[in-house]
Amino acid sequence: MLTLGRQSNLSQQFSASANTEDWLAALTNLAYEFGYAHVTLLKIPSTAGSGVSAVILETTLPQWIIREVGHHGPPNDCAAIRCGMSSLVPQYWSMDEDDALPGAIALTTDSFRGIGITCGLTIPLNGLNGGKHLLTFGGDRTHLPQAALNELGMICLHAFEIYDRLCRTGIKSPSPLTKRELDVVRWTAQGKTSVEIAEILSISEHTVNAYMNNAMRKLDCVNRTQLVAKTIRLKLIN
Repeated sequence: MLTLGRQSNLSQQFSASANTEDWLAALTNLAYEFGYAHVTLLKIPSTAGSGVSAVILETTLPQWIIREVGHHGPPNDCAAIRCGMSSLVPQYWSMDEDDALPGAIALTTDSFRGIGITCGLTIPLNGLNGGKHLLTFGGDRTHLPQAALNELGMICLHAFEIYDRLCRTGIKSPSPLTKRELDVVRWTAQGKTSVEIAEILSISEHTVNAYMNNAMRKLDCVNRTQLVAKTIRLKLIN
């Protein structure tokens, strides 16, 4: 696909988002289109004591990874966050660089490699209220060509503008779980795999996993079994 065509198509997906559920699906597609395995939207920690879960707004990372990072150190110890805090332009980071591995990342390197993350790209973003945010992409790929980096940066600016507007106008997905997250959990409770759920709901397997991971994060669950049990106990699904 031509760059302009791809940029237009991906930007339209964000523009069509009716809520943050749709927005996360578009973000997931964006990450995979540029060759990254996972993507996370964070807000810059306001205090040194902020935990990892407190700074993550949206993510495709598994819940157990978030728990592990939070257990070993504060967000500022994460290379992806540190490099974004110290720059106004996109920054690449790598787990192969010794000075990029303090704290949480150093102690969870093998875990991140296990889900396909050895390096990544962090893009700083500013909200209309002055708050600083980061979009960090993680995967195992070489640096993007400059034209592709420029393209991704433009799409991210548009995507964050849409997200900021959704939040300011109160069109943020209902808590605790969105309709699509409940759909995914409901089918999981019936024994369906991610591949099967993706086919049923006409979405990608990656998007299914993103919904599942967000649901586990919201309900503080460590795996799918616990998530299903908790949603049933809370009468979120039958």
